[in-house]
Amino acid sequence: MRQSNLSANDERILEVLRRSTQPLSAHAILAEARAPQIRAAMQVYRSLAKLERRDLVHRVEALSAYVTCTGDEGERHRPGFSICRSCGTVAEFEDERVTRIAAQAAEPGFAVEDCRWRYSAAALLASGARTRTVAA
Repeated sequence: MRQSNLSANDERILEVLRRSTQPLSAHAILAEARAPQIRAAMQVYRSLAKLERRDLVHRVEALSAYVTCTGDEGERHRPGFSICRSCGTVAEFEDERVTRIAAQAAEPGFAVEDCRWRYSAAALLASGARTRTVAA
């Protein structure tokens, strides 16, 4: 399925991420997406930046890796990510409280550029653990 205004490289990189069951680094994407027109990491980074601006992919900072967006296409949002420390599985989530906090922070004249919450978790399927460590 061709996304409007995406180049062939963008489409290829998006497809690699959609097929992956794990978050991928730019270099892993390059290795997987190799085609005559995709030969350098810089090409991958450019496409990822474009895909991020369109909210088709997200960078998971804690992993220096990328995942496809599971939200509605083109809808601007501030997702959070649950990352299993055992198997590396990543799940995107959204919480209206984070959106409200960002809106409140912007009220005194600030433009919120980044908002990060961190907790460590073990996926129940990966380890059977039921504990969660939360650090804000």
